[in-house]
Amino acid sequence: MPALQPGVYRFSPRESGKVNPDFGRVEADGEVYCYDSLTNRGRPIAPSRIVLIQFNGDSVLRIDGQ
Repeated sequence: MPALQPGVYRFSPRESGKVNPDFGRVEADGEVYCYDSLTNRGRPIAPSRIVLIQFNGDSVLRIDGQ
């Protein structure tokens, strides 16, 4: 993903919704899940970035950084 440098990115998981869900709640439903307010080594990423993921029933995972 050219929009993000390689590294470990952290987020605060939410208990409901499609934004920042815990990975255990992401289903193979074709819906798009959004991860924002990412941090790297405890610091916010600048400029701000989001990660979109989509997982469908055919075991295809799509990931995009913006």
